[in-house]
Amino acid sequence: MASDLCIERKDSKWEISDSPAKKQRCEDYGSPPPLCSSAEEEKEKEKEKEKEDPRSKIVVYNYDDSDVEDDSDGMHEFTEREYQEHHRQMTESDVRLKISRR
Repeated sequence: MASDLCIERKDSKWEISDSPAKKQRCEDYGSPPPLCSSAEEEKEKEKEKEKEDPRSKIVVYNYDDSDVEDDSDGMHEFTEREYQEHHRQMTESDVRLKISRR
């Protein structure tokens, strides 16, 4: 029963509804209990990592007519833009490997 699943504190009481994604107030008590400080710190650290990690940067690569190669001979040659993108990815990969080896 839903009333069996209550979280109690000195200043508030919250009931967890049948849906695990929702919380509903029991009667008219105070606000919900705050997240513990370690959970908040962990969320902040994850946000900082996203800012520092170059992989979190989204680079949109759009093909246009200059990127079309004639592959009828069975061989594919890089266009200039494909080569630049490949070179950028390899350089970033090398940098990450050097950092992780330290």
